[in-house]
Amino acid sequence: MKVGLVHGSLARMGGGERVAIGFLEAMNNMGIVPRLFSGDEELDGEMVKKIFGKRFDFEHVKVGTVRLRSFMGLYRNTVPRLFTTKMSGFDLVIDTSGLNIAPIIKPKKMIRYVHNPVMHRLREVEREGAFWSVYRLPYEVVSRRIPRNCILLANSKFTSSRIEKEWGREASVLYPPVELKMPRDKERQVVSVGRFSFEKRYEEIIRLAEAMPSMKFIICGALYDRAYYEKIAALAAGRENVLLRPDVPNAELELLLAKSRFFLHAMRNEDFGIALVEAMSCGCIPVVHRSGGPMEIVGDEALTFSEIGEIPSIISSVAGREEEISSTMMQKASKFSYESFVSRAELEIKKALI
Repeated sequence: MKVGLVHGSLARMGGGERVAIGFLEAMNNMGIVPRLFSGDEELDGEMVKKIFGKRFDFEHVKVGTVRLRSFMGLYRNTVPRLFTTKMSGFDLVIDTSGLNIAPIIKPKKMIRYVHNPVMHRLREVEREGAFWSVYRLPYEVVSRRIPRNCILLANSKFTSSRIEKEWGREASVLYPPVELKMPRDKERQVVSVGRFSFEKRYEEIIRLAEAMPSMKFIICGALYDRAYYEKIAALAAGRENVLLRPDVPNAELELLLAKSRFFLHAMRNEDFGIALVEAMSCGCIPVVHRSGGPMEIVGDEALTFSEIGEIPSIISSVAGREEEISSTMMQKASKFSYESFVSRAELEIKKALI
């Protein structure tokens, strides 16, 4: 039996990489040693163990790229995937890359794990205007050509509903695995986590900090967009109750989550929210925008907002119930464990191989 796993790179640890590793472990548990297709120059069990702390069995196959300018990155990755022959003849190929493209010479059956329908990212978040409409059109056309033998899995009910609307296909929900944390004694502070990029709406958090001078706000994230970070830093300048932590080390991030009473997620239409679940697992009380995947994760409309100005009253409303709400959120987070994901992934693979 030939089974493959496709992911862009396993040279770092992130939310998408945890999904790939979860499927890899599920296959190993079933006695399957898959071929792992990635863009990494070389990859073996020892390299993966150094990053993820566990050894897995697989054979690595490098998938190439084409030389295109950086702004054409979508097609730099899409073209080789579309025309590869390396996946032909496989009984099953599991794609966790998020690229949403099937090769022209297809395996017998596919599982595609959809982090988000990419046309939504391109349309709503990253680029607007006539040029970008033309830019994404070929990709949208190709991504909609989903093989009949392709099983779709979505990372949330929100993503599943978008898949049905845009692609006319049903997708089962398999929540991604999250590394659950441990709480500590809480301090009265609000933490937000996510890359410094404009869709995270950190300027709204700065305005909120101005309205709540007695509350400390901490914003942590990868330095994804330096110009946006500098904009936020300028807005935060002189505000003693705002701390920006770009590229914060994991150990420090875990400590901040463990000690913070509240977690604020200001982004609209987030597909899932791994940092949100991590925060809930260590007892943070989440306050999230009333849209997207975070609503189904939190499951309490009283902790959601439409406008940033609603947040002071939300925080006031939980006074006296903070420990109770923290405990509830920790229980909700537990269903997103890595072990739960691997167990469900095994079931999906077994169904696909029938």
